[in-house]
Amino acid sequence: PPTPGPAPTKRRAMLIGGAVAAALAVLVLLVVALRPPQRGVLLINLPPELGGQVQVQLNGKALTEADGSPIKEWPQTRELPVGNVTVLIRAPGYKPFIKDVEVRAGKGYTEVGDALEKAP
Repeated sequence: PPTPGPAPTKRRAMLIGGAVAAALAVLVLLVVALRPPQRGVLLINLPPELGGQVQVQLNGKALTEADGSPIKEWPQTRELPVGNVTVLIRAPGYKPFIKDVEVRAGKGYTEVGDALEKAP
């Protein structure tokens, strides 16, 4: 003879408990997935006299004024997602500067460009 299963009330409570647990798991995943990525600040510290003459790339993308022209005033700050960024700087009279830097979250900043070396 078949063995009786759990009472209907107990089975219903188990189903409700499982549904609540699944809903909570989905909610936690949504909160994690929809949280905006952490951001940090990159300070590009170049001599002010180089304004308009410098080519700067961040991860291969040119850094320009809003109208697409070269940056006219230095230093500049950029808010970026936390993580590694490759910085390439080309300026007349200086050696090309390329460096991978880590942008960190928080109130501080990551500085690049202050180590530009004059070309021989």
